[in-house]
Amino acid sequence: MGPPATHHSQKDPYPDRLRRWIEHVREVERRTPRAYKDLDTAVARMREANPHLSEDMARQLTLHGVTRNSEGSYGWKFDPFMRGWPPYGFDSTQAGELHQRISCPVLLFRGMESWATDPEIDGRAKALKDYRLINVPDAGHWLHHDQLELFLRETKSFLAE
Repeated sequence: MGPPATHHSQKDPYPDRLRRWIEHVREVERRTPRAYKDLDTAVARMREANPHLSEDMARQLTLHGVTRNSEGSYGWKFDPFMRGWPPYGFDSTQAGELHQRISCPVLLFRGMESWATDPEIDGRAKALKDYRLINVPDAGHWLHHDQLELFLRETKSFLAE
Protein backbone atom coordinates (compact mmCIF):
# COMPACT_ATOMS: atom_id res chain seq x y z
CA MET A 1 0.00 0.00 0.00
CA GLY A 2 3.02 2.25 0.15
CA PRO A 3 4.19 4.24 3.15
CA PRO A 4 1.69 6.09 5.35
CA ALA A 5 1.26 9.85 5.10
CA THR A 6 3.40 10.26 8.23
CA HIS A 7 6.48 8.66 6.61
CA HIS A 8 9.37 11.03 5.83
CA SER A 9 8.97 10.29 2.11
CA GLN A 10 5.59 12.04 2.32
CA LYS A 11 6.10 14.98 4.65
CA ASP A 12 9.72 16.10 4.48
CA PRO A 13 10.52 18.96 2.09
CA TYR A 14 11.92 17.83 -1.24
CA PRO A 15 15.43 19.24 -0.64
CA ASP A 16 15.67 17.19 2.58
CA ARG A 17 14.51 14.01 0.82
CA LEU A 18 17.01 14.61 -2.00
CA ARG A 19 19.88 15.22 0.46
CA ARG A 20 19.02 12.05 2.42
CA TRP A 21 18.97 10.01 -0.81
CA ILE A 22 22.31 11.40 -1.99
CA GLU A 23 23.88 10.63 1.39
CA HIS A 24 22.50 7.08 1.25
CA VAL A 25 23.95 6.52 -2.23
CA ARG A 26 27.34 7.76 -1.06
CA GLU A 27 27.24 5.45 1.98
CA VAL A 28 26.44 2.46 -0.21
CA GLU A 29 29.29 3.32 -2.59
CA ARG A 30 31.78 3.28 0.31
CA ARG A 31 30.48 0.09 1.88
CA THR A 32 32.15 -3.27 1.40
CA PRO A 33 29.51 -5.97 0.93
CA ARG A 34 29.46 -8.64 3.61
CA ALA A 35 30.89 -11.99 2.66
CA TYR A 36 30.17 -15.31 4.35
CA LYS A 37 32.76 -18.09 4.40
CA ASP A 38 30.15 -20.81 3.82
CA LEU A 39 26.43 -21.42 3.45
CA ASP A 40 25.96 -22.28 7.13
CA THR A 41 27.33 -18.88 8.13
CA ALA A 42 24.97 -17.17 5.68
CA VAL A 43 22.02 -19.21 7.02
CA ALA A 44 22.94 -18.17 10.56
CA ARG A 45 22.97 -14.51 9.48
CA MET A 46 19.57 -14.97 7.79
CA ARG A 47 18.13 -16.35 11.03
CA GLU A 48 19.76 -13.62 13.10
CA ALA A 49 18.09 -10.98 10.93
CA ASN A 50 14.74 -12.78 11.12
CA PRO A 51 14.39 -15.02 14.18
CA HIS A 52 10.89 -16.16 13.12
CA LEU A 53 12.30 -18.19 10.24
CA SER A 54 12.50 -21.92 10.67
CA GLU A 55 15.85 -23.54 9.97
CA ASP A 56 14.44 -25.05 6.76
CA MET A 57 13.00 -21.74 5.51
CA ALA A 58 16.20 -19.88 6.33
CA ARG A 59 18.24 -22.47 4.43
CA GLN A 60 15.90 -22.37 1.43
CA LEU A 61 15.95 -18.57 1.26
CA THR A 62 19.72 -18.53 1.67
CA LEU A 63 20.32 -21.11 -1.06
CA HIS A 64 18.38 -18.96 -3.51
CA GLY A 65 19.49 -15.64 -2.07
CA VAL A 66 23.27 -15.92 -2.24
CA THR A 67 25.84 -15.91 -4.99
CA ARG A 68 29.31 -17.37 -4.88
CA ASN A 69 32.05 -14.76 -4.95
CA SER A 70 35.23 -15.27 -6.99
CA GLU A 71 37.33 -16.18 -3.91
CA GLY A 72 34.78 -18.80 -2.76
CA SER A 73 32.82 -16.83 -0.15
CA TYR A 74 29.11 -16.10 -0.44
CA GLY A 75 27.29 -12.79 -0.68
CA TRP A 76 23.64 -11.80 -0.92
CA LYS A 77 21.96 -11.29 -4.29
CA PHE A 78 20.81 -7.85 -3.32
CA ASP A 79 21.20 -4.38 -4.73
CA PRO A 80 22.06 -2.16 -1.74
CA PHE A 81 21.12 0.94 -3.73
CA MET A 82 17.48 -0.19 -3.55
CA ARG A 83 17.33 0.26 0.21
CA GLY A 84 17.18 4.06 0.15
CA TRP A 85 13.87 5.86 -0.31
CA PRO A 86 13.84 7.68 -3.66
CA PRO A 87 13.77 11.47 -3.33
CA TYR A 88 10.58 11.87 -5.35
CA GLY A 89 8.52 9.97 -2.80
CA PHE A 90 5.34 8.00 -3.13
CA ASP A 91 2.30 10.23 -2.86
CA SER A 92 -0.20 8.62 -0.48
CA THR A 93 -3.05 10.73 -1.87
CA GLN A 94 -2.45 9.41 -5.37
CA ALA A 95 -2.13 5.87 -4.02
CA GLY A 96 -5.50 6.28 -2.29
CA GLU A 97 -7.06 7.42 -5.57
CA LEU A 98 -5.70 4.29 -7.23
CA HIS A 99 -6.90 2.04 -4.39
CA GLN A 100 -10.42 3.50 -4.69
CA ARG A 101 -10.62 2.06 -8.20
CA ILE A 102 -10.07 -1.50 -7.01
CA SER A 103 -13.45 -3.19 -7.21
CA CYS A 104 -12.58 -6.77 -6.21
CA PRO A 105 -12.15 -8.01 -2.65
CA VAL A 106 -8.63 -7.47 -1.29
CA LEU A 107 -6.77 -9.53 1.28
CA LEU A 108 -4.20 -7.59 3.29
CA PHE A 109 -1.65 -9.14 5.59
CA ARG A 110 0.45 -7.30 8.14
CA GLY A 111 3.17 -8.81 10.29
CA MET A 112 2.66 -7.36 13.75
CA GLU A 113 6.43 -7.06 14.21
CA SER A 114 6.90 -5.33 10.86
CA TRP A 115 8.16 -1.78 10.54
CA ALA A 116 5.00 -1.10 8.53
CA THR A 117 2.14 0.59 10.33
CA ASP A 118 -1.40 -0.77 10.51
CA PRO A 119 -3.24 0.44 7.35
CA GLU A 120 -6.54 0.66 9.26
CA ILE A 121 -5.05 2.88 11.95
CA ASP A 122 -3.05 5.12 9.59
CA GLY A 123 -5.96 5.41 7.12
CA ARG A 124 -4.49 3.76 4.02
CA ALA A 125 -7.08 0.94 4.02
CA LYS A 126 -10.07 3.28 3.98
CA ALA A 127 -9.73 3.76 0.22
CA LEU A 128 -10.43 0.07 -0.39
CA LYS A 129 -14.11 -0.80 -0.87
CA ASP A 130 -13.92 -4.44 0.20
CA TYR A 131 -10.95 -5.74 2.13
CA ARG A 132 -9.97 -8.04 4.93
CA LEU A 133 -6.90 -7.31 7.05
CA ILE A 134 -5.13 -10.11 8.86
CA ASN A 135 -2.66 -8.98 11.52
CA VAL A 136 -0.20 -11.83 11.91
CA PRO A 137 1.50 -12.28 15.30
CA ASP A 138 5.12 -13.46 15.50
CA ALA A 139 5.82 -12.13 12.01
CA GLY A 140 7.83 -9.29 10.57
CA HIS A 141 7.48 -7.55 7.21
CA TRP A 142 8.02 -10.75 5.22
CA LEU A 143 5.27 -12.60 7.04
CA HIS A 144 4.83 -15.13 4.23
CA HIS A 145 8.26 -16.42 5.24
CA ASP A 146 7.67 -16.15 8.97
CA GLN A 147 4.21 -17.72 9.08
CA LEU A 148 3.92 -19.59 5.78
CA GLU A 149 1.23 -22.07 6.88
CA LEU A 150 -1.04 -19.29 8.19
CA PHE A 151 -0.41 -17.23 5.04
CA LEU A 152 -1.30 -20.14 2.74
CA ARG A 153 -4.34 -21.17 4.78
CA GLU A 154 -5.80 -17.65 4.85
CA THR A 155 -5.00 -16.99 1.19
CA LYS A 156 -6.62 -20.26 0.05
CA SER A 157 -9.69 -19.54 2.18
CA PHE A 158 -9.97 -16.02 0.76
CA LEU A 159 -9.64 -17.23 -2.83
CA ALA A 160 -12.21 -20.00 -2.24
CA GLU A 161 -14.78 -17.38 -1.20
